[in-house]
Amino acid sequence: MTSKNIIRDDETTATATILGYPRIGADRALKKLTERHWAGNLSAYQLLIEAGELRRRTWEQLRDAGLDEVPCNDFSLYDQMLDTICLVDAIPDRHRPLWPDTAASDPSTSLAGYFATSHPWR
Repeated sequence: MTSKNIIRDDETTATATILGYPRIGADRALKKLTERHWAGNLSAYQLLIEAGELRRRTWEQLRDAGLDEVPCNDFSLYDQMLDTICLVDAIPDRHRPLWPDTAASDPSTSLAGYFATSHPWR
């Protein structure tokens, strides 16, 4: 064993991070944005911009709180399980018609498919 692999007691440090920090923002900001989008009062593009700003503010807040490691890739517009389903293309066949062919290149159609999969009655 080399000396660089040995940790002395006086060199041991703890790091600070947080898991499960609420992604919804202050005063349920994400919920309100999503509901405005569903009501037709906020475009898909604007929803993505606003959600990105919410994500940025959360990262900055955690960084400014003095965390050593700020969690990332934990944000979801609606449902983290649905995000995983989309990521690995495990969308159930009964929901495939809700995803237009343009979903890969157009955020508005991919969001339409995303939300329709989570709420097929919408």
